[in-house]
Amino acid sequence: MHNVQQLADAGVKEGSVILQDKASCLAPAALAPRAGETVLDCCAAPGNKTTQLAALAAPGGLVIACERDVRRAGVLRKRSAQAAWLGLGLG
Repeated sequence: MHNVQQLADAGVKEGSVILQDKASCLAPAALAPRAGETVLDCCAAPGNKTTQLAALAAPGGLVIACERDVRRAGVLRKRSAQAAWLGLGLG
């Protein structure tokens, strides 16, 4: 169990694992975008739902992420960069 925790911690630090609460998982699951679709996320920060949407729309999908709060948008940009590194389409 200790090794699993270490792997999870390392994954969070490098951006390959994104932790989110159950409520954040519901909207992308309900929308259920298919591969190649484009999704507009109008309240995107901090990026948990956004990255999940991008993963669901892969390959070839695009999530257009919008956030009006400047501080939260910074967190969103960081998560988007991590998702791009993972090959997820975020714009």
